[in-house]
Amino acid sequence: MQNNPISVLLMDDEPMSTIIQATLQLLRDEGFDTDLAESVREAVEAYYEKFYDVFVLDIDMNDPEGDGIRVLKRFISLHNQTKVIMFSGAGTKFDWFAAANAHCFGYVAKDENGAIDLLIRHVRSVAEIPPRRHRSVLRKGICPQKIFLYCKDPELKRDAEAVIINTLGKQWNISAADALETAASALESDSDYGAVLLLLDFFSTDSETREMMKGILSLSPKPQMIVGCKGEDEYRPSILQTANLHPFRMISLSQPDWKNRLEEALNAARLWYGKEEIFKADMEALERVRVTLPPEALKHWEEFSAEDTACDEAVSAGGHER
Repeated sequence: MQNNPISVLLMDDEPMSTIIQATLQLLRDEGFDTDLAESVREAVEAYYEKFYDVFVLDIDMNDPEGDGIRVLKRFISLHNQTKVIMFSGAGTKFDWFAAANAHCFGYVAKDENGAIDLLIRHVRSVAEIPPRRHRSVLRKGICPQKIFLYCKDPELKRDAEAVIINTLGKQWNISAADALETAASALESDSDYGAVLLLLDFFSTDSETREMMKGILSLSPKPQMIVGCKGEDEYRPSILQTANLHPFRMISLSQPDWKNRLEEALNAARLWYGKEEIFKADMEALERVRVTLPPEALKHWEEFSAEDTACDEAVSAGGHER
């Protein structure tokens, strides 16, 4: 363990449950500086007592401040360097996609074999992640009007291409592949795309597929990565494995409005090309739990907000041909 141990805040509204007590003990046994909170208010107040490298959150929080997904977004907004890991036994297929799109660092289901060991591996890996780059650096560069599409199903491919053209414009060049190996090879030789779209009913959990997916998704944020797959309970291992590879967006192809979600994801990928997302602080929620942001934090987000507005206005002014 490093000289300055990773600090962890474990948040669960059933703190005395067997699995939470076992998790707390094992995290401490591993040398992590671990505290426990059982409410959103406790967790946010603890955050201002000291900095935490990792937040471990349950989803099914019996808390007026909301469930774990809302808390996830709030904690990411509190500090852009903090990693948030969902550790839940009550998550549904909707939660899996929501957590991925809220940029969780990891998602571990409490009922899977070796869940606590997997959680500890996620926490340990935080020490290996370099600090995020400053967003002014990430913003440099114009989004290339090129998109790479991996899709095996001809009908799904036609639907996706129609959404791409309608959303981004006919001037965007679409390159396509129907084999993941081909996609990985093509992107390894040329990653100069504005976005990459991977669509499949489910992605295999075998090691070869995982390594190919890991290599492709590691290219983000230049280009941004959008993954679409079927959001069904039977595909949970595949969905969580993909979520833990940190795509820019995940879309459930089982949802009737998946085309609308794809349109939103494409627009977001275009706007966020070359930079990582953060969530703005939820000031009203923080006031409800009687927490005041430090002046330097307020200045930090005000600068980001002004930068975002200028960027979005510039993109809107440029427009795109449809």
